[in-house]
Amino acid sequence: MLIVYAILTCFMFAVILNDVSRYLIPNWLVLAITLFYPVAVYICPVRPNWGMACVVSLATFVIGLFVLVRFIGAGDVKLLTATVLYAGADGVLDFVVYLTLLGGLGTLLLLLLRIVIAYIFTKLGKPLKSIPRVLTVGEKYVPYGVAIAGAFLYMLWGGKLPGLVL
Repeated sequence: MLIVYAILTCFMFAVILNDVSRYLIPNWLVLAITLFYPVAVYICPVRPNWGMACVVSLATFVIGLFVLVRFIGAGDVKLLTATVLYAGADGVLDFVVYLTLLGGLGTLLLLLLRIVIAYIFTKLGKPLKSIPRVLTVGEKYVPYGVAIAGAFLYMLWGGKLPGLVL
């Protein structure tokens, strides 16, 4: 079971690194997370209700496609669809709450960090062009995949994902 936790954790760190560095969550990574679900279900000592998990995931995709994509990127919608699959019907509300809290707090911290870094670079006489895009003042995008991955990891390691308990 620990191997499932390790693989899912590696997937989420790959999501975070890609989203922060390129504002992109690769399709192959979302596909890998999704295709790993049946393996995780098979290995789990307690079988989650995978049928309802699929329904919730599909509903998330439809809602994301028509509503959320206006606020978050398409890659975020796909990642959310894949991660909600693991949360299932029993954990989706908790997942959304953690995701919302992490997303809001993360956005506020990122906006503050952008200002602080610009101030430091200005005081040191360093060119603002050398600041990574994600930390640039005025950058309108926030890598929301970080919040999705963070909420997923919190639920995974907190034993809050149905069936995935160490």
